[in-house]
Amino acid sequence: MIFKLLDIITRQLNKRTFLFNREPLHYFFHSYNNFGYKSRCIEIPIIRWYLGNRPHDRCLEIGNVGSYYYEMFNTIPRTVVDRDEQVYDTIQMDIKDYLGSRTKFDFIFSISTFEHMGTEAWDNLMHVYHDLLKPGGLLVITFPYGEIDMGFAPSCSYYFMERVNEITWRQTSKPGRRETICIMEIRK
Repeated sequence: MIFKLLDIITRQLNKRTFLFNREPLHYFFHSYNNFGYKSRCIEIPIIRWYLGNRPHDRCLEIGNVGSYYYEMFNTIPRTVVDRDEQVYDTIQMDIKDYLGSRTKFDFIFSISTFEHMGTEAWDNLMHVYHDLLKPGGLLVITFPYGEIDMGFAPSCSYYFMERVNEITWRQTSKPGRRETICIMEIRK
């Protein structure tokens, strides 16, 4: 009975939308992120938007987030690299050690992972850009604004999603005082 009730609540919550680059996207709620309007409720749909609008042959996920949301990522063939996760189909390795791979990817994404890398985050990001991304490829990462010292990268765009209140997020041109998620897009 409780699972049926949770399913009904989740379906109702998933009907709400927010705008990202003028596109209406559905908030994403899942028992793993506790039904709250936490950053995952917008990060997952934004990454899915990129995956749906960007043709790619080889996709890399840095940090094993997608596996926790099977229904959103199960149809996406991708290589997953995560330093800490011991999960089937995930390469357990630090991204800086994976950088020597000869495989190049045309789409690379990471959902709130780089901020956990500490002071090496920006260096690791630049190595991923130079060593793993194909020419013409796209790298998209999300992270809480202020958690990474954002440097300059060639062809880099920043988008900001700000939490307006407990149940609403909106895109803004610059970060404010509220909780803000940054979506960094780097083209090669």
